[in-house]
Amino acid sequence: MKQNVTETVVNLIAVIVAVTDETPRLLIVNQGEASTPGHTALALPNGPFEPTSHPSLES
Repeated sequence: MKQNVTETVVNLIAVIVAVTDETPRLLIVNQGEASTPGHTALALPNGPFEPTSHPSLES
């Protein structure tokens, strides 16, 4: 009997916020080239959740 195997992929997205003198700030990172030439794509920090590769993360 053949079993169906479904792979689940989890992506972590971090939102890092700071407030200084009542001015909110967000951390954004360079994600590479944007669709507009000469511009870079900015995004929230993110990446795959791989608990076996990151021993400091609990699963």
